[in-house]
Amino acid sequence: MTDIIIVDDTEYVGYEQGDPDYQRVYANTLVDYIKILPRHYGKIKQYWETKCVLKGTNNCYRGTIIKIIDPDVFILKNKYHMRIWSINIRDYDIYLKDYEKIQQDERRKENLWQLYKAGLVTIHAEDEADAE
Repeated sequence: MTDIIIVDDTEYVGYEQGDPDYQRVYANTLVDYIKILPRHYGKIKQYWETKCVLKGTNNCYRGTIIKIIDPDVFILKNKYHMRIWSINIRDYDIYLKDYEKIQQDERRKENLWQLYKAGLVTIHAEDEADAE
């Protein structure tokens, strides 16, 4: 039988309760995320994608906020690891996905693609001899 976890009348079929494994934080791990200052934690909303970095370490969790229990607890889900767990946000630096930056990058790529198709931008392959 498949496990079902219910949070606020929402059923999460196939999810397990418990912390997923930590992920390591590398130089590019947080490139599309914005660090949220603790004084702004009250503005965080449900269903926002977050990375929570354990203070003083290079370990983080990635998940979507499915419930906020005031003042300091988030319940998160990770659809890749099929896990649901809670964290005390006092123990973590909170980063939220920067959808505006991602949309800007997508617009830039689309504009560049349109310029390329119109023949206004060309790509020059670098000769291997020139690269040395």
